[in-house]
Amino acid sequence: MRNTLLIGVIVVAVAGGGGAYAWKHFQDKPVTIDTIPTVEVRRGSFQVQLTSIGELRAARSSVLSSPFEGKITKLVEEGARVEVGDPVIWFETDQIEEELEDRLAQLELDKKNHQASIEAYELEKIKNQYSLEAERTRVEIARQSFEDARQKFEAEKVLFERNVSPQTQLDTRRLALLQAELNLRNAQINLARVEENLAGTLRVREQDIERARLVVERTERRVEEDQRKVESAIVRATSPGDISYLKIWKSGVAAKIVEGDQVWRRSSLVEIPDTTEMHVVIPVNEIDISRVEVGQRAEIELVALPGKSFPAVVAGKSIVPISDPAARSWDRGGGDTPGPREFEVRVRVEGTSELFRQGMTASVHIYLDERPDALQVPLEAIGMRDGATGVWTDGGMAPTFVPVTILASNQHYAAVEASLSAGQRLLLAPPTGEGTPGILIPDIEEEETTSDATTGAPAGGRRS
Repeated sequence: MRNTLLIGVIVVAVAGGGGAYAWKHFQDKPVTIDTIPTVEVRRGSFQVQLTSIGELRAARSSVLSSPFEGKITKLVEEGARVEVGDPVIWFETDQIEEELEDRLAQLELDKKNHQASIEAYELEKIKNQYSLEAERTRVEIARQSFEDARQKFEAEKVLFERNVSPQTQLDTRRLALLQAELNLRNAQINLARVEENLAGTLRVREQDIERARLVVERTERRVEEDQRKVESAIVRATSPGDISYLKIWKSGVAAKIVEGDQVWRRSSLVEIPDTTEMHVVIPVNEIDISRVEVGQRAEIELVALPGKSFPAVVAGKSIVPISDPAARSWDRGGGDTPGPREFEVRVRVEGTSELFRQGMTASVHIYLDERPDALQVPLEAIGMRDGATGVWTDGGMAPTFVPVTILASNQHYAAVEASLSAGQRLLLAPPTGEGTPGILIPDIEEEETTSDATTGAPAGGRRS
């Protein structure tokens, strides 16, 4: 007759939206060993996943802004596919074109004024040349008169020394020489004065030319600015992608732009995401962030495309938290205990699809651990005996306790090292007094802190 054993009735509790299994004992009652439930050891592929929710976003996108303050007259349909150079937004240009016509007319007038100042300068140069020639001629005449007076004085002096000419005649020649010298000096002074005055006049004319040139350049810049406005009134795509209009403030309310809107210069109007490379940014709490590494394999599932999954890879993670722990608590009931902080993880989708749309909700599964050939036992079969972790094998009337080393664990199984073989049956409860059933291993305890909001714990990634 089989021995009678006392075992606890087992209730499997799912924590964290599919988290760890735990044992719970109710009233002890006698049962036979035949009624002890058993589970099977298995061998095969073993995975540990972290799951979180994010939004599908383009890795790169271009934003088109308003080239000037003005009114939008036409928009392409939102969601339309565009290539580089395709028109997207049209602005009203009636007023700009009128201003352009006026400035073109003003430019012609300014150019004429500039040319007139150049001609006035050239004419002034010619007049100055004549004036200088006249003054130089006067200087030359005065110099010749001075030479004549000097020669006559020298001759008269010889005659006076020979007592041929009287003193009065010599004095007269001396006075004539002094007058000729004075006339020469006055002529030279007048020449220098005229040269200075004429040079000043030319400088004034040159300044007139420079002022007229600057006026022309200023008007040309305004003409070019108006021409650019006319050309830029059609805003064109700078990258390929699907059109997504942005919101602007209208009467105190943020709303997407529409035809007829008046917008400020440099207002961001359109985003064109490049869907050739898509990312999903997800929050992962501090308990799990250390296990996430760049290069880990991942998969995404889009809510809008049920039944489809897409391969992905972890592309990066932040080193500073993105959430305020004071704003959240473990019990979500306004308690004082803050929840764990969250970090941003960026997952790159491998490949692309015409079905992708920016903003789609995506569920991301990151493979934290993958073992292609692992010995696995159900979590609920693991217990303790004399401080050792292990399992009880189904040995009929003589069950055996086998120690195990836990390598990794997911939602239901633990990968272990142990003297077990695939297909071997394990008891879900130890013999009476032989150990503690349903031990919670460390990884499983962490599982309870990384589940979603359905358990009252903070969202930010869930392992499975």
